[in-house]
Amino acid sequence: MMDDLEAVGREESPFGVTGVRLKDGIDLKKLRQAHEEDFEVQLPDSSNEDEAYFEAEDVFQQLNFAAVDAGDNNSDGEIDNLSPFERLARSMEDVTGDGGVLKKVIRTGTGQAIPEGATVRVHYNAYLEYNDEPYDSSRLRNMPEQLKLGEGGFPGFEIAICSLKRSEIAQFLIKPKYAFGKVGCPPRIPPNATLLFEIELISFVDSKAADEFRGFSEEERKQASVEHLAEVCRSEREIGNELFQRKQFGRAMAKYGRAINLLEHARIKDEGEERLWKSSLMKLYLNMALCCLKKSSALRAISFAKKVLDFDSKNVKAIFRLGQAYMMLSEFKKSRDKFVLAARLAPNNEEIRRELQKLDGRVEKFRAMERSMCHRMFSDARKGLPDAVHKKGASSGIPKEERDAIVQSLQYFKDDSSVIEMPIPGNLSSSEIACIEEVAHDLGLKTKLVTDPEKCIKVFKEVPDEDD
Repeated sequence: MMDDLEAVGREESPFGVTGVRLKDGIDLKKLRQAHEEDFEVQLPDSSNEDEAYFEAEDVFQQLNFAAVDAGDNNSDGEIDNLSPFERLARSMEDVTGDGGVLKKVIRTGTGQAIPEGATVRVHYNAYLEYNDEPYDSSRLRNMPEQLKLGEGGFPGFEIAICSLKRSEIAQFLIKPKYAFGKVGCPPRIPPNATLLFEIELISFVDSKAADEFRGFSEEERKQASVEHLAEVCRSEREIGNELFQRKQFGRAMAKYGRAINLLEHARIKDEGEERLWKSSLMKLYLNMALCCLKKSSALRAISFAKKVLDFDSKNVKAIFRLGQAYMMLSEFKKSRDKFVLAARLAPNNEEIRRELQKLDGRVEKFRAMERSMCHRMFSDARKGLPDAVHKKGASSGIPKEERDAIVQSLQYFKDDSSVIEMPIPGNLSSSEIACIEEVAHDLGLKTKLVTDPEKCIKVFKEVPDEDD
């Protein structure tokens, strides 16, 4: 049976992993009991053979003519006799010292070298000689490849990546002994094939400390020093930061939360450990507060920011994030107080100034909206209306002009993604409250009547706490 799978339903990757798709799952319990199990391979759909996997324009952008350029007719005879890859190799540097992996920098990178065991994210195109279209491309999939060095990548690919710095783009010629050797990776990669890779290092995270700690026993974790825990948490924080940059805020919060839990249960022996403990926790609390703001969870953001201020009452980032959270809740006075304090502590911080300007604009819009709604609700709309209309407790008696004002105001609030609560003050009649509740419900908003510190109805958005 397995001999028939050589060219049927096979899927391969440039990392040496080959598999097939099955029509139905296999009963692993039967296999463990040494029972026979029949299975059927999912054959490729030949009805769409004429359709490309990717748009022609997308493929065109990834063409690499170095894979087919065998030289210029005007060049000397020596060059003309070279194959495209042999010609390209003349302009490349030897990474391995034996010619097995050659490199040509396209765009220089910055920062430190990649540490051993790091988790990396790269974009790449892979080419065979005499073929300018990539046989594999993360760019065409529009999905960077993520891998942990030392696990899963074929040798030449990892050697190439380890030579890169952040944001660097380079071309690599990888000889068969550093790729797929005499066997190849059928049907895409023939035997003894030299491969051309163009790789961009997007980012990397030194996850070694966190990975090793996960393998510790419970007793080993209890005995870990604060210094060791701080290193593990730094690793978790860096992974969280990487997820944050990819806008995966829920997953980033899970990493930060794991690190916070480790540190909050740590045993501190002396003042030196306490300083390291506080410093590590504050970074995590600040990151959590920022994630909460990104997920419109203002109350949680306030909680984490206040934890930082318990350690350092003049921490500008914590005060600033409090201001942002209060603005999100439409608590404009509290927000202004925090921004002003942050600006006093960091007078040259442009971000604080911009947020104060943003707050001023939001307050002005809110006041204008409030004046317009109140004017139309409590002045023009009430002229000539009998008292019974305003006291019956249903919204049916609200004039169209007044209802339109409510709809306009609540729609504006709904469309403003940076605010999650809006208080509507004033002495509202029962019919006006009913109208606000009906309009809010129609727009997918929530309402609640508040009497402390002053009577108002609060309209708020229900923010789903979904995983990223």
